[in-house]
Amino acid sequence: MSIVLLALLSTAPANHEARALAQVEKQALTLQEIAKRIEVQTEASRHAGRPVGLALLQSDLAELESHLQRLESALEELQKSRKAAP
Repeated sequence: MSIVLLALLSTAPANHEARALAQVEKQALTLQEIAKRIEVQTEASRHAGRPVGLALLQSDLAELESHLQRLESALEELQKSRKAAP
């Protein structure tokens, strides 16, 4: 029983680090998608000769800020798991 427990405890930091890395990757990809969406909307507005829709841009920027905060949290978790690793 104690051998199984020791095995689980020895792999826990690696699993935690893998989850943190996956979260970092997920947030980075989401940020990239939001930035691309903003770019496409801006280019479409510019080509149409009209101003960029402020409400839409504000919504995208709020979403961007939210995901930046999540990315920051994921990076902090990754840093903690790396410090905890032997």
